Amino acid sequence: NNKNWALMIPLIKGHSLYRTSPLVDSYWLSQSFSGALSLYSLAQTINSAVISVLDKFVVVMYLPKIAVLAKDKNITEIKIIYKALTLKILFFSIVFLVFMLFIEVHWHDIISYGLEISKENSRILWLVIISFICVLFSSLVGTIINNIFYAFGDTKTPVKIGVYGFLFSVPLRGLGFIYGGMVGLAVMNSVYYLGNLSALHIKLKQKLK
Repeated sequence: NNKNWALMIPLIKGHSLYRTSPLVDSYWLSQSFSGALSLYSLAQTINSAVISVLDKFVVVMYLPKIAVLAKDKNITEIKIIYKALTLKILFFSIVFLVFMLFIEVHWHDIISYGLEISKENSRILWLVIISFICVLFSSLVGTIINNIFYAFGDTKTPVKIGVYGFLFSVPLRGLGFIYGGMVGLAVMNSVYYLGNLSALHIKLKQKLK
């Protein structure tokens, strides 16, 4: 029990900090045009829905296998699964991006079918969703990396990287909003997620040597 709590405490602390992340975005969006926060939240909801679907169909089924392989110290097989899943997630991320680019000309008609939204706002919504593409990719690959660390009983490394990345992202997102508005904020969120993923990937490579 003490060992389990020792593993859980970093996750609880990290999760408490990450929950303040929406407040950073909300602060900047409150200084934008009326309805900006709702528009941004809608883009996040669409992005989260795609992540949730891909997580269930691509990632989740392999997590128990990773846990077993880690217990058996089968590093080679873990590397193979990690590489295969990363390529698969990259493929689906590109497919989603191409799909969004393909429907650009019909986007306003599609989104305004169920929502009362101006053409200008629907364009901003489309750009924000496009800007979230690295969030989509990084979230899914990050889930795999985090679970590999957890399978080896290491919860501190992902939390440390996450905390440092979050603290760095606060001024970064501020600059993104100041110079690029809502789209700039979304781009900097993607940069933050991709940077966090890169740091996790480097640490994972060191661990799996």
